[in-house]
Amino acid sequence: MINIEKNDAGLYVIGNEFFSAEENTRGTRDKFWLVPGQESSYPRMLFKCNRSEKTCENWGEIIASAIASRVNVPCVTYVGASVLENGEVKTGVICESYKNNSEISELSGYSLVSAVANHIYDNSIDMFYTGELNTVDGFINCINQYAKFMECEIDANEIEQCRNDLIKQALFDFILLQADRHWLNTTFLLAKSDSKISITKSKCYDNGCICFLKRKLEGVQGISTQIKAEIRKRKQSDSLKYQLEKYIPFFGIKTTLVKFDSKTYSHNSMIPRIVSCGDPEAKEMFLEELTHEILNNPEIAHFYLGLKQKLNYSKETKTLDLSDIFQSLQTPQDIIPEGVEYLVNQIMNYQVNTIDELIKVKRAKIVQQKEIEDEEQRSV
Repeated sequence: MINIEKNDAGLYVIGNEFFSAEENTRGTRDKFWLVPGQESSYPRMLFKCNRSEKTCENWGEIIASAIASRVNVPCVTYVGASVLENGEVKTGVICESYKNNSEISELSGYSLVSAVANHIYDNSIDMFYTGELNTVDGFINCINQYAKFMECEIDANEIEQCRNDLIKQALFDFILLQADRHWLNTTFLLAKSDSKISITKSKCYDNGCICFLKRKLEGVQGISTQIKAEIRKRKQSDSLKYQLEKYIPFFGIKTTLVKFDSKTYSHNSMIPRIVSCGDPEAKEMFLEELTHEILNNPEIAHFYLGLKQKLNYSKETKTLDLSDIFQSLQTPQDIIPEGVEYLVNQIMNYQVNTIDELIKVKRAKIVQQKEIEDEEQRSV
């Protein structure tokens, strides 16, 4: 837990370091930047206030960043923090910026799509951008079009790496049941030099809405208690299965999993809000495309195998062992509620096994097809 105090001069103090505040209006949670002095060794840091009376998103941020660190998904690190201001204590999380170079510019997924859409509309009468919305390949298509109308080159290896990093994010999100990876929560970092653009995907951020943690602690504990009771009686939880079968990711591989909400905008702005498409077949398509990458993309295959190994996956019990990760997060000031830990464990186990079951079916079909082809070849 990082303790922060606001002094009489209006500066925020951490230890012996002083920070000024800079407003940040993105998102629904109250937040502000802590800006260090020029001589400070501290980076810029973002404080996000808890909505503890409404959600457990603070634990989502902390847990997701710890798991990401373990499985080598680039992710902003979140730790617990408190701010003492005018006698009132506000709790939340604090993190460094994913952008640590002032010469690098950033484009959110929304900004990238908008730049391409506006260019197409301005230069082609009655034409709008028709790419797949909030997907890996939709963003890669936009990056290529963006470079083209900016008359810049992008290294093909950078494009491939960016695509793989986006797929890893999609896989990470699915396993953690991420419910908020909209087009403002994926960002790209750009550096322009002469006629070339260097582009990378930023670290993952805004990971609080995982594993049903966008609800009160009482609700999380209630769900955990019900699941635990069902597993004790029948060795499986029908309520967990029911809830997870309804889950549709926000962020797709090739196929769009979201739609526009025509009634509202994002975060009190004029940015169109996207919501889940609500189509169960969309989830099936996502899993089809995700497992295709695992089976056919060497980097993603290696990543998924490594993810299971680093999360101590047991083939015998078909379960992950996250106990060491949770133990590393426990401090006298930050004690993760038992219901939160249990729910995260159960959800991640279910999601990994869902992926594995589909991979097993696909591999069996590949073997069967190979046997048929060999038999046909021998009969010729």
